[in-house]
Amino acid sequence: MRGAFACLTLSSGTDLSIPRTIVRLSSDASNPYVAQALHRLTTEPAWNAQRAALARVASYLDQNGTPIDYARRRALDYTCLLPEPRWETLLARTGFRRNKGTLRSMRCLLFETLSGQPATAAPAHYRPGTKAQRDAFADFPILLTARLVAELDLIAADYLADHGIDEPVSWQPPRELADGLNLPGPDPDNLSTHVLIALLDADLPLGQAATQAGMTLDSARYLLKHYPRDTSNDQDVGTRLRDRLPAETFRRLYLDKGWSITALAARYQVNRRRITMLAAAYDIALRDPKKPPPGISKRWLREQYVRRGRSSEDLGAQLGLHANTILSWCRRYDLPVRAAGPHGHRSTLYPTTAIPPELRPVLTGTRPWKRLAAFVHLRDHPTMRATAAALGIDPKTFARDIRRLERELGQQLVHRAGPPKPITGLTDRGRALAVAIATALELTPSLARTEITQLPGPVTGGHQRLGGGKRVGERRNRV
Repeated sequence: MRGAFACLTLSSGTDLSIPRTIVRLSSDASNPYVAQALHRLTTEPAWNAQRAALARVASYLDQNGTPIDYARRRALDYTCLLPEPRWETLLARTGFRRNKGTLRSMRCLLFETLSGQPATAAPAHYRPGTKAQRDAFADFPILLTARLVAELDLIAADYLADHGIDEPVSWQPPRELADGLNLPGPDPDNLSTHVLIALLDADLPLGQAATQAGMTLDSARYLLKHYPRDTSNDQDVGTRLRDRLPAETFRRLYLDKGWSITALAARYQVNRRRITMLAAAYDIALRDPKKPPPGISKRWLREQYVRRGRSSEDLGAQLGLHANTILSWCRRYDLPVRAAGPHGHRSTLYPTTAIPPELRPVLTGTRPWKRLAAFVHLRDHPTMRATAAALGIDPKTFARDIRRLERELGQQLVHRAGPPKPITGLTDRGRALAVAIATALELTPSLARTEITQLPGPVTGGHQRLGGGKRVGERRNRV
């Protein structure tokens, strides 16, 4: 909504259209999205108050301006924002645990603060591009402390000074502009962070902690960013870790839920040695790293995770283990692990190195194996229309898929004859391709479950060791 509110603020009291405001702001928001956001706002009970708030902000900016030239800042090169040597110094000064994910989140936070743009517009090498990276950045306020925020502000100020910019790091209009308006939700500045931090220290996820503290998730993130916890008077690391991770919580997470030492160290921002020492103090026997937790075997994981496509979260909940434990043992057993993100369960679960070169050019777009499986059925029917009817698909779509295969391979796969040009059979190249596809589908049952519902008949030709390639498909899509 940030991009939408910026556009609406700029157009308030003017004749600027939404597309023109997007151009003026160099915003990555789209015209349909801003229009949809405006329509949603007009249906809200608090729309009149929200409209008044936007008008007040616009009026204030007209009369007083802003000390920050964000247009100039958006033109800066943020590629080298927070270089690693400066990051190492920051870790030494704040006591933060070294972690590449933390570096990415810090860079994204600095980018948003300096440019006024969302982290998705940051340079590609630290932009949060996966679901795991976006989630880590969204939850990064949990780790913020007053000392860390001060160090990040200093880094941001130095960055501006290096570019000859004499401006404050960040700025916002006076909060008094919202006085007297019945805006939705509680005033974030009147909420207390103590209850929220206590819930987070009890190992609740940020969303649950925000709900139990009686605030929205956005309000919780706002509080943690603007009112970070002050650790200047805390005890030493070991004593503080005992307070945050009591014996009962340690046993629940490590023994009952199956969290690893590494996962606990990352959660509580300490190294593995601290967690190991705390386990000894609590008289908790550490698991044999070579021995799997009860219920986990290679055969079971292959059936449940690989063949049936169940998620690691689902399997972890069944066994009372953390999802990362499931993934860790998949890797130890040399089983394929799905990529993170919403499309992970549709991934092809087999080694990409096993794909023969002749099939790689056709593994493009979405659900490529569904198209390939349909092509194999041409062996069993005299014409394309008969094949499409047998499969229950649209003949035009089927014809378009065949033309796509021919275009990608640069070879003719079917014979055509007559004015309507009906398909009269497969060419030699088409028959070879059909055999290769059918062999791959026969050797990889999990592929059939993830993409197609109907398999071709038994393969009579010579077998090839084939697999599929999610990475190849993704790479071609990106190109």
